[in-house]
Formats: sequence, structure tokens, C-alpha cells
Amino acid sequence: GFQCALVPLFDPRVSPRNLVLVAARTPLGTVLAGLDEDSD
Repeated sequence: GFQCALVPLFDPRVSPRNLVLVAARTPLGTVLAGLDEDSD
């Protein structure tokens, strides 16, 4: 199966509709850590 999570894209004060659904077959901690590195 897939693991999934809702992740905020930016500050919710800018827009309340800022969530993205992330789904992955690998553990989400690994996937989300990779996304955090790309945002620097």
C-alpha cells in the first residue's frame, strides 16, 4: 500500500488552500525529508 500525508505548501495566512496530498510506497519520513532539502 501507499503511505500518505497532507503537507502545507506555504504559510496558511496567505491562503487556506495550501495543502498537497503526498503519497509514496516508501516511508514518508524519507520522502518528506527530500522535499525539505529541495526547498532550501
